[in-house]
Amino acid sequence: MRDLLAPLRSPVYRSLWLASLVSNLGTLMQAVGVAWVMTSLTLSPLIVSLVPVAALSPVFLFGLLGGVLADMVNRRNFLLCTQAWMMLCAAGMGILVLTDTATPSSLLALTFALGVGNALNLPAWQSLVQDLVPREHVAAAVALNSISFNTGRVIGPVTGGILVGWIGAAFVFFLNAASFLGTVLVLAFWKGIAVAVPGQRAWPALAGGIGYMRRASHLHSPLFRLGTFAFGASAPLAVLPLLAREGLGLSASEYGSLLGFFGAGSLLGGIGVPPLRRRFRHSTVVAGAGTLMAAAMALLGVSGSFAPAAVALFVGGFAWVTCLVNLNVSVQMSVSPGFRGRAMSIYLSVFQGSFALGSLAAGATAKLSGIPVALWIFAAGLAGFALLTAQHDLPEGERGIEGGPSPTTPPADGSPPPSPEEASGHSGRKNAGGSTPTPNTTKPASSTGEKPPTPRRPTSP
Repeated sequence: MRDLLAPLRSPVYRSLWLASLVSNLGTLMQAVGVAWVMTSLTLSPLIVSLVPVAALSPVFLFGLLGGVLADMVNRRNFLLCTQAWMMLCAAGMGILVLTDTATPSSLLALTFALGVGNALNLPAWQSLVQDLVPREHVAAAVALNSISFNTGRVIGPVTGGILVGWIGAAFVFFLNAASFLGTVLVLAFWKGIAVAVPGQRAWPALAGGIGYMRRASHLHSPLFRLGTFAFGASAPLAVLPLLAREGLGLSASEYGSLLGFFGAGSLLGGIGVPPLRRRFRHSTVVAGAGTLMAAAMALLGVSGSFAPAAVALFVGGFAWVTCLVNLNVSVQMSVSPGFRGRAMSIYLSVFQGSFALGSLAAGATAKLSGIPVALWIFAAGLAGFALLTAQHDLPEGERGIEGGPSPTTPPADGSPPPSPEEASGHSGRKNAGGSTPTPNTTKPASSTGEKPPTPRRPTSP
């Protein structure tokens, strides 16, 4: 537990973590409101499944642009703009519902607009982790970020469901708009975020980021696993609003409680990530989490009442976070510092794009064959893939990239840097290496997974 809480010793990280916790509560409350309003406007599984598609597809479409901007501009000012945009979108939803003018198309349009803000916000937000905490605390910081979000998943849906049933969805949307204020205030008073790689131009930086990831073959495995997991594991969350309302006959507050069980499992998963990473191979943890998620989906498919559905979602939440945190850490700790924003934008694009496509496919399958059959089909595919990839290792440090200049000083045109091994005349070694955000202090770790010492930073961010 002490290792898990170590990143909170950074005052800036702690303030942003607390502000994001409040914002996450609002976001998860709104998720219940949007889903419930949509099921009141239409009972089509396909249209209901378009809600997560509208929310997540912008990350696939604009996430890489967000990563480029995260590496080019002042991140503080950039995050202030994205947070303000999302606040306005949430308020717009509240006005539509309050004036009784909401339609499926207008609800989807504003959900998409909010998703655009999220797509531009996420790479810069994720890139802050290694700017705020030492390298040895990165995994704990990622787990804490997950705990923050999933604490919102425990409290937010339950609270949102109660408020939707008691006061109405419009009030929940306005509360979500207000929840962005904490993050805005912390960012407004913090002057410590500098330009990550000054002097870059947008299109060369975009091309350089894509080229870097194409050459970084050690990242292909975690990104491929991320995409397949997100596609398969999207099914329960995509069909849950309709399953709760029509299949199980639940109220808005009971639907929120189901999401709360998913959040509780996710919270437990975030707490359990550090000890699991110390005890087992990271690829084994990811494969086990994928198999466990498949079992939870199969159980949800045969659930005929609230209790078994709650158990299934609790187990699914645990598996969800256990898998995603390990893949996130694997990518974050295996890229050059100057390309971290673009690397995380590609990570997020793969995740959100795969989740959106999986949600659409799950909705279409549920429309053709029913929700239980759709869940069983997706569960079988996810379990099979998890078992097939269990023996493939995940990278945990920066390794050689063929072709490009120095990893510590990326050029202004955005072209990819070379690895330390190339600079010394040696080829990169698979699954070896480590890097820190501080220039000229990087030393590859051994293939045993030993972490290099983290140098002291001359100034705090």
